[in-house]
Amino acid sequence: MKIFVLSDNYKISKYLKKEFQKKFVDFYFSEKDNYLTEIKKEKPDVIVIAMNDMYDIVHRIMKYDILVHKSARSVIIVSIVDENNPKAYSDAKRAGSSNIFLFPSTYDLVEKIHQIIDPKTDYSDSTVLVVDDSKLILKIVAEALQKFDVKVYSASNGAIAYELLTTTLIESVDLVVTDLNMPEMDGKELCKKIKSNSKLTHVPVIFLTSLSGKETELKIFGAGASDFIAKPFSEKLFISRVLVHLESRIVNKNLNDIVKLRTKRLLREKERAEITGRAKSEFLANMSHEIRTPINGIVGFTTMVLETSLDDEQREFLKTVKSCSETLLSLINDILDITKIESDKVDLERIEFDVEDLVYNVCDMVKTKINDKTSLLVDFDHDIHSFIKGDPTRLRQVLMNQLSNAVKFTEEGNIIIKIKLVYEDEKNIQLKFSVFDTGIGMDDKQLKNIFKPFTQADGSTTRKYGGTGLGLAISRRLVDLMGGNLEVVSSAGKGTVFFFSIIFEKSVKQSKFEISKSLIGERCIIIDDTSISSNILANIVNKLGLEPLVCTSHEEALENINRDDKLIIADFSVNKENWEFFFEELKEKSFNPFVIAVVSEILGNYKKMKKKGFSGYILKPVRRVAVINMIQRVFFKRDQKQIITDQQVSLQETLCYNILVVEDNKVNQMLAMKMLSKMGHSPVIAENGKIAVDKVKNEKFDMILMDMQMPVMDGLEATRKIRSFDTDIPIIAMTANVFQSDKDACFEAGMNSFIAKPVIRDNIRNVIKDFCDVHNAHSVTESYKILIVEDEKIIRRALVANINKAFPAFTIKTAEDGMEASVLIGSFKPDLIITDISMPNMDGLNLIKYLKSKRRYANTGVIILTSLPDDDPKVVSLKIVGVDFIERKPCKFSSLKSHINNILSRKDKHRIDNSI
Repeated sequence: MKIFVLSDNYKISKYLKKEFQKKFVDFYFSEKDNYLTEIKKEKPDVIVIAMNDMYDIVHRIMKYDILVHKSARSVIIVSIVDENNPKAYSDAKRAGSSNIFLFPSTYDLVEKIHQIIDPKTDYSDSTVLVVDDSKLILKIVAEALQKFDVKVYSASNGAIAYELLTTTLIESVDLVVTDLNMPEMDGKELCKKIKSNSKLTHVPVIFLTSLSGKETELKIFGAGASDFIAKPFSEKLFISRVLVHLESRIVNKNLNDIVKLRTKRLLREKERAEITGRAKSEFLANMSHEIRTPINGIVGFTTMVLETSLDDEQREFLKTVKSCSETLLSLINDILDITKIESDKVDLERIEFDVEDLVYNVCDMVKTKINDKTSLLVDFDHDIHSFIKGDPTRLRQVLMNQLSNAVKFTEEGNIIIKIKLVYEDEKNIQLKFSVFDTGIGMDDKQLKNIFKPFTQADGSTTRKYGGTGLGLAISRRLVDLMGGNLEVVSSAGKGTVFFFSIIFEKSVKQSKFEISKSLIGERCIIIDDTSISSNILANIVNKLGLEPLVCTSHEEALENINRDDKLIIADFSVNKENWEFFFEELKEKSFNPFVIAVVSEILGNYKKMKKKGFSGYILKPVRRVAVINMIQRVFFKRDQKQIITDQQVSLQETLCYNILVVEDNKVNQMLAMKMLSKMGHSPVIAENGKIAVDKVKNEKFDMILMDMQMPVMDGLEATRKIRSFDTDIPIIAMTANVFQSDKDACFEAGMNSFIAKPVIRDNIRNVIKDFCDVHNAHSVTESYKILIVEDEKIIRRALVANINKAFPAFTIKTAEDGMEASVLIGSFKPDLIITDISMPNMDGLNLIKYLKSKRRYANTGVIILTSLPDDDPKVVSLKIVGVDFIERKPCKFSSLKSHINNILSRKDKHRIDNSI
């Protein structure tokens, strides 16, 4: 036994040395400073502590988690305290020391420690029933066992014994010693009864018998005996055999007691943890609600003001406010996400989505933040079955984090997202997602910490790059939940790659990417001086059935082109200043291929691009569908006089409904009123749930937008009361409580859907469209979109102000000339364009010609504002092309308003006809 002593008490130290030397114990005394290192080195069986600051020392050693080197059990800690120092005793006990001896009361310390390490078995709580028809045997056995403080009961036959066992001894008997042959009920029958009784079956039975042989052994062990002792027997042998069984029973009882104690303790700790968890969740939910409520007002009103007429400085200030608000919201979302993940409260969806669309949409979200020295590329294995089943929201979140980091830390070079096929069968597909960048990279020390929450590679307070340090921790947990593992490889100064693989279920649906059969086999010349992007583009072209030829310069392309080549796809940044020379050389050779530019951003000056000779352009990262659409357009719509782009359009329409907004916050009330009114709806405010219930009883509403936390009556209680008399009205939670438990509570109360604050207008439009019955609309005024194209600022502002006043539900955007308008049309898709004729860059005539050449804009209304006479060639051309109205400047707004009503009433009628 090796003992380590840590003592600063002279008297105790002297006493301990004397005791240990007297008993020849191996011991070691230590000074206070290095005790942890020395304990680890010496590997003692026991640590004896006699220190003034007992609590800190004991607590530190116990936390150190030291194990005895042979048995791998926790080292034993013995505290010795002065009997006149109650604080030391209290400190030792509080620190967790279970072995505390008082000094000088302690005596025979070595023996006490030995008892702790190897305690002698105490049989005083053991009970043995002896069954024999011989009184002599009963006396001998009882006297032998009583020497060890064992409680002994006796019975002269099996019947009496079984009665005792099922009454007096049923809870306390530890062992039965029985003769085999007895009157009334023999030992075999008794043993069978014991083993068939569920409350006694665990009790060992030892037979005492003068019979021997194989037949006897089969008989007693067949009845369920644990052991047998042959008569006549020696007391020593008998005691040894019995004590072995009793020790086993004692150990089992102690283990059961320990298990019961630990189970009770675990249940208590579990209950405590659940209470703590609930308190934590409630705190986070309340904090989320309190923070999101003002952010809702900031983001909502800022967005609305940005849609009004502002000067450049005002717009820049408001954009900064909105950006800061969104950053704060992103931080809140990250904190809530990491909390939900750590609490195992993240539920993954399993829905169908197009993984190729998802990847490119993520790229669209980050590419505006990329500088002109960096290229964003997508290398997509185009044999992939792109329609899959999984959680698109969480996959988008992970990829968005990876790409955002790549953009943040890459000042020049390439950012590449690769999606490769790992494995595929009839039902499943495994995809590997990798995000490469040529940014600042990380060293080994930084790589060890990047997945830790609230940790960044550069942790200094003056770090150059912002962020919460939560994104990567959340991403790794989400990838893990989806069945993958987020890994990273990086080198300082050379870049980083994050990658993970996930197995998805394949969808029956599949994308179709085909070009005209007449183009299959045609050669496509690719001009790109970057091998990575040229290979990606060549791969896309090759998969479409074209034959790619990659050239790194204009000169190489001109050397290889021939009269049969009809298509060139070129990176616009290659020899950017020499494109005029390139097109002149083509003209001299009498070659007339379609040339499609690949650009990093939307190009404003279409006219110059057209003059250079380009037939159209597509944006980086290049989508396969964009290449197909562009090829189809340039080859089979040759009458197009304007340059073609790959911008997509969408239109959202809403009808006019009576909507009850249940909200106690004044700012959010005002925001909801303005937002819904601008959409053309009729909102009504209720300040709490009780008022809302009364209003629903007395008034007709098409929808209720319900907050959760309110005074008097909260949203859940109000919903339950409304559902008791109206089961049809759509009730949508519009709340800052965003935990899954909050959503579940909303649905359980009877709500139809859930919108998180800060509220995005499109989300409101979507739920109105999804849940409101079109036949219940009290009017069919749409939230129309109007584009005003005017180069004079004063006229532009006046038009916006008058239309806003007359048509508060309309969405208005402005452009200074036809060039800017043509860019906006693709994303905004206006229902009506009000435009001047004479403007720089692109005039109104060319804008309308472009508009009328597009089938998807066939129903777009056009009002011309001009001071030119009727016989002016531009006015005549416009009449030929076809416009709705031509209004002379200066015009009265009443006249213009009449024209607007005239045009949009046709759309109203069309909407009514389609809804009946």
